[in-house]
Amino acid sequence: MKVLVTGASGLFGSRLCELATGKGWEVYSAYGEHKPSSGVPVRFDISDRKAADDVFRHFKPEVVVHSAAMTDVDRCESEKALAWRINVEGTLNIVEN
Repeated sequence: MKVLVTGASGLFGSRLCELATGKGWEVYSAYGEHKPSSGVPVRFDISDRKAADDVFRHFKPEVVVHSAAMTDVDRCESEKALAWRINVEGTLNIVEN
């Protein structure tokens, strides 16, 4: 099974990658800033539509688990445009693929 996990270096995503890799699944661990510890690391910005399209076209995942997000509330408040790009536009880029 080919699985793409966004937010693969976060708490949920990293654990999911470990479990899926342990089951022998082909795991693509998507990340933005911090390289994940398991799976095949795939660095891309989910708010970049072309980058998201390219990742889906190249890896052709059968399952996608989207756990990438900007979660620091204070930072989201101070950088609203960035939070919107990551949390809203990034999610749309994943869902629409």
